[in-house]
Amino acid sequence: MVRSIRYWATAAKLIKPTCDRTSHHVRQEATLNGKALFGKEGADPYLEASGTLWLTHWWLLRPTCELPVWWIAFQRFTAVEFTELQLVDFIAEEINRSSWESPVRSSLEKDVSCLLRTYAAVTRGRASIDDLLDCPFRNLGLIEEPAPDKFRFVLGKKPGLPAEIVLYAAIDWMAMQNSGAHTASVTRLFGEFGSPGRAFRLGEAAMSELLEEAIRVTGIGALSSGANSRQFAIEGDFDRAKESVLKSYYRRVHLPLTLPLDPSVREEVNA
Repeated sequence: MVRSIRYWATAAKLIKPTCDRTSHHVRQEATLNGKALFGKEGADPYLEASGTLWLTHWWLLRPTCELPVWWIAFQRFTAVEFTELQLVDFIAEEINRSSWESPVRSSLEKDVSCLLRTYAAVTRGRASIDDLLDCPFRNLGLIEEPAPDKFRFVLGKKPGLPAEIVLYAAIDWMAMQNSGAHTASVTRLFGEFGSPGRAFRLGEAAMSELLEEAIRVTGIGALSSGANSRQFAIEGDFDRAKESVLKSYYRRVHLPLTLPLDPSVREEVNA
């Protein structure tokens, strides 16, 4: 259990390994993000706000993602309806074409099964409280199971997805681009590999609508019309903007965010 908690907390960028300078032993230390949300003075240590789940989902998937199956399923798999076997086959092919080390088939099948158990909400009959307690990510409504071994990604705007979390993820993604540009088209924000639109399974209309709402609430960023797609622009420092957006969200849900977040790490996301 401890090993599992450590694995998932590391994947979500909530903890990180660090070497003790005295003993030279590797130990786990909470990241600034982990402290800001789940520490003793954190904003939401009991996962009271829906935005915290969405934020954690984004941190799991934001580059560099340590979960290849998660990355491929959300960022590269384009089928809307699928079976578990179809997802396994697609991920196996993608891994074979990549620089990742190919796992044995049984390990891949376990990972895909874990992914679907994590996110798939049962739409036939009524889900029990145990289903939601087993994994709260099912509340996000990203994947449905309309029939046995039939799954479906839910596209478009999600009822429980706060606009501020989308704005935060958009700024976070822009901050990771090597260009350092403060402007990005909505088409890129919802369509490029590694983008928040793919992570949240949003289309262009939903992405624009949520950004508009968040800009109106927070006063951060701006949307303008472009030749082929609307343009989102952010002024000033990325990290300050991200922190201001999250502070605005947690203030709105009466869970003040008082601790600093991790600064952006720019990485190539179009892998």
